[in-house]
Amino acid sequence: MTDVPLRAYASGGEMAAVTRCPSARRWSMSSGGSWTRNDDRLRHRHRRLAWIVERFKDWTDSTDTPEDAVDRDAMLTNVMIYWLNATAGSSARYYYEGAATWGAPEPETDVPVAVAVMPHDLGIPVRRVAERNRNIVRWTEFDCGGHFAAMEEPDLIVADLRATFREYRE
Repeated sequence: MTDVPLRAYASGGEMAAVTRCPSARRWSMSSGGSWTRNDDRLRHRHRRLAWIVERFKDWTDSTDTPEDAVDRDAMLTNVMIYWLNATAGSSARYYYEGAATWGAPEPETDVPVAVAVMPHDLGIPVRRVAERNRNIVRWTEFDCGGHFAAMEEPDLIVADLRATFREYRE
């Protein structure tokens, strides 16, 4: 497949996987998303904490509070790294720049790729799309976890990484 839009060939289930996440729809990067809608809060350092905590609530496998999914100290450490280094904008740049080309074919690669699918992530990858131009050697679909998978489910992620690289060991 080359420049064919995803909706032209994706099954109903595949499209549902891509579009089902309500927080991803609210955080539409093609229109600047929350970075522009909540611009006033992001300009004030003391208000950024609330914005980032909201992202942890929306983007994790939490039920009532973000701490259901991520330890409060780990979350605050994450926030402090952004604050002290003033890197919130540059960390979002990856998403902002990718919005314009989302779904477009990327260059082919034969580099082995492992994918960990977390059910509460912003968007769920579609295996058939990933396999168009990637050498998928492992595809793991987890029952829990979200965008901050390594913080939410560190044991699952470590076990999956170990299993992925086990065959590449000498």
